[in-house]
Amino acid sequence: MAYLGYVLIVAGLLLAIRTFVRSRTMAADDPRPEAARKIDRFFALGSALLLFMAGVYLGVLRNPERQSTGEGASVPSKPSVPSTPSVAATGELLQYWTDESRAALRQQCLENGKRTAERYPELVEDYCRCATEKITLAYTPASYQELMSKPVEEQKAAIGPVVESCVAIMSKLIELSNEAQPQKPPKQQ
Repeated sequence: MAYLGYVLIVAGLLLAIRTFVRSRTMAADDPRPEAARKIDRFFALGSALLLFMAGVYLGVLRNPERQSTGEGASVPSKPSVPSTPSVAATGELLQYWTDESRAALRQQCLENGKRTAERYPELVEDYCRCATEKITLAYTPASYQELMSKPVEEQKAAIGPVVESCVAIMSKLIELSNEAQPQKPPKQQ
């Protein structure tokens, strides 16, 4: 969004400059009445002002990477460690997970999926790899442990959206696997 804002600022300035230059150089050659030229200048300058203001709003005021300080200077905002999943935190939380903690999380997933793993071991393995990746991107180990201490319904409500794509992929692969298996003919008596 910031780049769009900067482009709008430049476009507004260029339109304003072009309007002033054109009004000075073409005034003698333009056969239209002065009132028509004033209306054209008014609309052109109004458009330039709107572009400039929209650019300031999008490029400066709504820029999420910058945080205004008391002196009016802008400094990059400091990343914080959220306790809940956040799109902005994606990738930043990996640093808090050790290889051992990721392996333990994956093993926990495999234990929970034992029944499904009996029939689809490779799919459950892939699912657990996917779910572990999603959880480690969305939570710190401490926030995940805190979540696991809550009631099961709260756990499901919080983890469900995080691993939703993994569940969808596994479900579709199981469905396709079932369709690909040859059907056994019914036993005749």
